[in-house]
Amino acid sequence: RHQMWFTKRHVYMLILMFLLGLSIFTFQFPARKVDELVNIAVAYNLAGRRRFLVQSSALLTRELILDDGTCRMSRTEMASALQYFLKEFTESDQAVRLGGARGVSKGMDMLSANHNKIMYTKICPWRTTAPYPPGNLPPEWEKNLPTDCSYPARPGTTEDGLFSLILTFKDSVTNIIRGYGVPSDEKSDSFREKRDPNIPMYENITFHPERMKILETDADAAFIIDSYDGDLLQGLNLVVLEINRTLQLTIEAALWENEVLFITYILSILILFYFGFFKRTLNFVNDQVRKAQEFVMSLPMHTMTKDEVGCAMGFFDVVAAGEEEEVNKEEEEE
Repeated sequence: RHQMWFTKRHVYMLILMFLLGLSIFTFQFPARKVDELVNIAVAYNLAGRRRFLVQSSALLTRELILDDGTCRMSRTEMASALQYFLKEFTESDQAVRLGGARGVSKGMDMLSANHNKIMYTKICPWRTTAPYPPGNLPPEWEKNLPTDCSYPARPGTTEDGLFSLILTFKDSVTNIIRGYGVPSDEKSDSFREKRDPNIPMYENITFHPERMKILETDADAAFIIDSYDGDLLQGLNLVVLEINRTLQLTIEAALWENEVLFITYILSILILFYFGFFKRTLNFVNDQVRKAQEFVMSLPMHTMTKDEVGCAMGFFDVVAAGEEEEVNKEEEEE
């Protein structure tokens, strides 16, 4: 009944269970960021793929119109490849923005306000003169927005934001396929097959001067070719930088949470278990030993027999022997 609360077994069991639960929470709570990190990483990869698909489509558009044989693909193969790249671009773009496909569960429309400003606001931040730091948006990029977003080749397109450029690009590629490609029943996936190295590099090269003019006079062709390194590609690159920034912020938040929880766990062990219970119990035990020694020393030795005095003094011999044994073990370990 008189046992101190910090020496009771069930108290130690409760503390150990608390520390076990805290240790599990410390490692499992930051793990919720894993799905978010994977989601953003996949979106980042698809956002970079959009740039590749734009440049590939621009190259194939030029070669499909010229059809001079320099790309070593037939007209059917070029039209089929352009149709394939358009499909890939559309699916990748929807996955990055909206999610729900291509391994992206939640699109950037729901994760980044800056992404939405770049994509849907009537601005053209990719034309800013502020330098881009490596892998990130320029600091205070919204304060360095250009005042002129005009695009002579397609008036009004750039002023409506990056999303308008994407829609215009897809419509232009569709028009090129329809106007310079081949019928749908003639398209195939032969362009994806591995080429025979024994086939000559160039079978037939024919230059058509009149087709060079089409690249300039056809508004769709001119827009697509300009997108190779123009406003569309620069805007998509700005989105990649924004997704990378979001990814870095998520990683930093996960690391910060992990560090705070781990420090909390260590302090809990140190303060609660060691100082609150273990150290306090040792102090209590030492205090009880001191009181026992004081009690024995206060006994009236002169009224006791020799055997009774030896029994009383033996208490100190047992304590001293235990301390000496501990010292010897420590010396042997060293």
